[in-house]
Amino acid sequence: MLYLGVSQWNGCIHQTALVEIVCNRLHGLLTCWKDNSLETLGKAMKITHLPLFIIKLLLLLCLLAACRSDAHQLEPSPTVTVNPNFQMQLSPVPTVPLYRCGAWASNNAPGANTTITIYAKLTKDVAGIPGISASAVAHFQSANIPLDQQPVSDANGYVSFTLPLQGWQPRLVPATVDVKFATSGSPVQCSAFFTPQ
Repeated sequence: MLYLGVSQWNGCIHQTALVEIVCNRLHGLLTCWKDNSLETLGKAMKITHLPLFIIKLLLLLCLLAACRSDAHQLEPSPTVTVNPNFQMQLSPVPTVPLYRCGAWASNNAPGANTTITIYAKLTKDVAGIPGISASAVAHFQSANIPLDQQPVSDANGYVSFTLPLQGWQPRLVPATVDVKFATSGSPVQCSAFFTPQ
């Protein structure tokens, strides 16, 4: 029967007696293999003890692997701190403009020689503003053409402009129309777009 000398050393179990016995037996095995003599092998280690020796050797290897000192320790993650004064530093809320407008084309993919209508609406707090005059400029690839119409917004804030394209814009090249409402203070501008086909 094999007795082990076990002591505690730096958090790991140290098996001095078992290591010494295993080393002696391994030395005996290596000598046998070197001599190629089965008789010497039988003397160094009895064949009946071979399975028990292999089990003990595997246990020793497991214990030694568990006691490795070079195990990688996880480093603690840095602590994130938020300054409580951060919430006091509010960015200013942008002011909503007094008037807003939107513009669109009756057909945003017209033929190159067709006539389209450009619509626009002027609002103040969602409600349409009547009685405000508007002007428009069409921006083609080769020229900017002011439209000669000066409509006034109706009761719901709508205006419309008739725009004959007459081949001014090449096919598949986008064009825009800027509509400007002459409100008190600064004028309000919006744009419509279309692409001739």
